[in-house]
Formats: sequence, structure tokens, C-alpha cells
Amino acid sequence: MDLGLKGKTAVITGGATGIGEAAALLFLEEGCNVAVCGRRQSALDAFVKKAAEKGFTNVFTKSVDVSTEDAIFGFADEVVKEFGALDVFVNNAGGGLRSPLMDVTEEQWQQILNLNLLGTWRGCKAAYKYMKGRGGAIVNISSFATVIPSAYGGLYNVNKTAINSLTITLAAEVAKDNVRVNGVIPGFISTPMTYETHAGDEKFFTDPVALARLGCPDDLAGGIVFLCSDYAKFITGELLVISGGKYLVQNQARVNEA
Repeated sequence: MDLGLKGKTAVITGGATGIGEAAALLFLEEGCNVAVCGRRQSALDAFVKKAAEKGFTNVFTKSVDVSTEDAIFGFADEVVKEFGALDVFVNNAGGGLRSPLMDVTEEQWQQILNLNLLGTWRGCKAAYKYMKGRGGAIVNISSFATVIPSAYGGLYNVNKTAINSLTITLAAEVAKDNVRVNGVIPGFISTPMTYETHAGDEKFFTDPVALARLGCPDDLAGGIVFLCSDYAKFITGELLVISGGKYLVQNQARVNEA
């Protein structure tokens, strides 16, 4: 199936591991040039090696902190210099802090806000600079915490919920430029970042899920790539939940055990 992505350039922030890595590799398989940024050079080097082992050399990586506007705009500029265009931009970089809301400091609020919400907004701005007038697709990675918040994850919940609003509002504002903006809401996905959370307690996380398993990065990659493809050319301003059917009913665990 030709998704219409061959020869296009896809950017993924936080793209060297987990969900970002899976999406980046799938974009490569679809014939895209792929640019990945992240904060850890070691992870970026490992991604380049993995891509090369699969036969892909049309990869550009750079250590970038999305908390800094100059850094993300500079990265977009370098991508266009390297590949000649910027067609797809996936805002995947982010992070959280586990703490009761009443114990969170203002400094922590600013730190997470700057990384998640403002980092996504900066990515959208950097992408739009090159998509305006020629079209493109932006995908913002959100969280199931925007559907049902997690206790002690208030900073993350609030930021990701704001990203949903950003996604929908921006989609309406840039549609005139043939730029589509969508979001993906993952359920609980097993990644290096989440492993310590679910290790030894998988049943707790799978009980609410109709498919009765943890998600994996590849489960997200297909949805992300689809939203950027020609098959989604009339889809914008949508938030695609990819959760394995999390909390379709209140008593899913009982159904799973039947």
C-alpha cells in the first residue's frame, strides 16, 4: 500500500527511543528521509546504528533540547538544509514528574510546562515555518491521562490536556495553508521510560484494557504514520486514541478473566 510518503522528510522529536524510534523507523520503511532529535547523544547514535543495520542511511540526527526555541528552530533549519524540505513533524519529546499537586513547586511547573506544552508549541511553529504555502502534516503525542487523569501525575495531565487543545485550535488556524494537525493519545505503552512503572505489576496496567496487554511502541507507530499519509488527507484536528480499548467498560478486568 502506497501511503504517499516516499521522498518526503519526516521529523520526530524525542525520536531515538520508544514511541519516537518506532515511528521514525516506520517512516524510513515508507521511503521518507528522517530527522530525529533528542537530548542524549548516545541514544541518537544507537538509533543511527539501528537504522543502518536495516539498510537506511537517509537519517539526520542532532542533540536538541525542545525547551529552547533557538534549538528547535535551528534543528528545523538544518533538516531543510540537509533534505531540502520538511513535510512531516511529530512532536513526541516530553516528560513528567510524579508528585502530589500540592507538593509541586512553581519551578517544577515551569520546567514541565516548558518541556511539554511549550516544547510542542515550538515544534509546531518550527514546522509551520516550512509547511506554510506548501502543506504538511503535524502530529502531537498526547496521553491517556487527558481522558482519565492519573493521581500524582498532575503536572503531566495538565500539560498533555493543554496539548490536545493546542492541536485542535492550531488545526483550525492552519488548514487554509493545507497543513493538517492531529494528535495521538496513547494508552499505557511499555517503553524504556515506563518500564520501571509497570515492571512486576503488569496485571494492574492490563486489567482495564480490552486487549488485555500492554501496548508497545510499534502499536503507536502505525497510527502516527497513517495520520501523516495521503490516506489521512481529509483528517485534521482529531485526537486518535490508541489504547487497546482501555476503560471501554468499568469492569474490564472481570471481562478479561471470564
